[in-house]
Formats: sequence, C-alpha cells, structure tokens
Amino acid sequence: MTSSRFGSFFLTDPERFPETVEGEPWGDNSRLLDLPGGPFRITDLSASQAHLMDREYSSVIAETQPSSDGLHETAVLRVQPGFFREFDIEGWEYTLDLDSTPDRLGLAALEFAALVPWTSEATAGLWTSVEDAWFQGVIENYLRVMVAHRLLLRDGILLHSAGAVIDGSAFLFIGASGAGKSTLARKALDAGAPVLSDDLNAVVNLTVKPAVAQLPFTGELRDQATFGGTVPLRGVFVLKQGSSVDCEPLSRGEATAAILATSPFVNRGVENLDTLVASAVTLTSGAPVGRLTSAKDTTFEEITRAVRRFQE
Repeated sequence: MTSSRFGSFFLTDPERFPETVEGEPWGDNSRLLDLPGGPFRITDLSASQAHLMDREYSSVIAETQPSSDGLHETAVLRVQPGFFREFDIEGWEYTLDLDSTPDRLGLAALEFAALVPWTSEATAGLWTSVEDAWFQGVIENYLRVMVAHRLLLRDGILLHSAGAVIDGSAFLFIGASGAGKSTLARKALDAGAPVLSDDLNAVVNLTVKPAVAQLPFTGELRDQATFGGTVPLRGVFVLKQGSSVDCEPLSRGEATAAILATSPFVNRGVENLDTLVASAVTLTSGAPVGRLTSAKDTTFEEITRAVRRFQE
C-alpha cells in the first residue's frame, strides 16, 4: 500500500490513491507528442482536453509515431472533484508529491494523481476531475515529470535552467529559484539572442554529442522563446549574483553537484540516484561547466564576452 503520508496535502483520502491503472475514460481522443524522452501518447481525452493540447503543444504533436520504440502511453481517467482537497492557491508555490519505487512512480498534485508503472509495455494512469483550462496545468505538470524520468532512461537529463544560443551553440545557465535564470533570458531576448527556455531544458545524446532540445515548457517567457529544435550544447554555467561579470571553472565534483541539484523530480528519490549521478558526470565530461557571476545591470553582451573568454 502507498504510505498514508504520500498525497495527504492534495487528496481527501490518500488511502484511495489508485494501485492499478483503471477507471472511467474522459473520452476517445488521443494525442501523440514528440518530446525528448518520448514519444508520449496521451489517450482517453475528452474533446475539450484534446483541444487544449492542440493549442498548447502544436509544435510537438505528431500525426504518426516518430520512432519505432520507446513509446510511453498514458490514459486520462475521470474522478469526482471531491477526490482532491480544496485549498487556497494564492501565494502557494507549486509543488507535488512523488512516491517512487523501482517498479512504479506515484504522483499527487494540484487537481491530478498519476500512477506510472515502469514496465515498458504498461500504460500509465492520470486521474483528474477537470477538462477546462485547469487541464492545461494538469497535463503540463505531468509531462514535466515524465520527460525528466524518461530522459534519464534514454541518454539525457532535464535541467532547471535558462537556455540561450550564442555563436550557434546552446549554453545553459542553472541555479535555484531566484538565481536569475529568467532575468538572464530576458536580457538575451532584448539583445536579439535566441532563447530556448527560462525554465526547463532537455539535454539529449549525453554519451555521443550533447545537445539541447527545446521543450514547450518555457516558464515566464512561454510566448517569447525564439528558438525551435535542437542545438549543440557548448557549456553549462552556475549562476551567481555579484558586483561584476566573470566566469570561472568548477571542479568535476562541484560541477556534478550543481547538475544534481538542478535536475528536477528525478533527484528526489534514491531509485534514480545511480543513473542520475552517472548522467551528471557524463555531462561534465561532454561540456565545460563553470560559474558565471554577474550583476543585475550586467548586459547580455557582457555575459557573451565572458562566456567566449571562458571557452578560449
């Protein structure tokens, strides 16, 4: 049984968290998403839910399966609103509960619960009581978690980061909330530099040639990200606030620790630890990792010059 503490903030009765993937489908619509770590097929959608996905994920919706293997399928199932606790979200910082074992992943969050068996042919279940605008948040927050976990199994890693393109290559700027990721991304946009995201970036092909694949999860700058596709990764920088701009190298241990700290969702359970550490170490081997110190009034041109000097 799932621990009674898991999901207690979101579910009226955590003991009712589903132990098997079954329930009433919302409808007969499905959407196939060509996302890093996927592809992902979302089934049993209502017409309204499918329409919301068409609107938000048009850039990654595929008509046919983009690859012959690795498909991950999730059924969207109906529960009554009383399944979830009501609480005031004003001022609440979004979070979710994860219950991870070697066999499956349980999720409890705002307006949804999910059970994800790790058996390759098994279908996951996503239970929700909404099909209006709230569903956009439900499916996005579910997909964020799934991309993080699936990337880790498929030679990639998800990083909480701002991603910008300099001289045709991607640079990721990582750090905790408030470190300045969105500020840096806005500076890049103002300077005319392509921006992948100010929130989440997917690093793919870790063991071959690391690259960054843009995700449709772009945080505060969702409608302003200016780059689409995949671009080679040339460097990763930990953001630090200071009085001037400077880049300095990090030791392999410091670099690995910084990457682990900014790998959302998968860094919260011991089941993923070995794979996550191995992926972080591989990333530090494939791309230089440094610390970027800058001030609020530092321009993106100054940051670009510092990054170029670091690469020399």
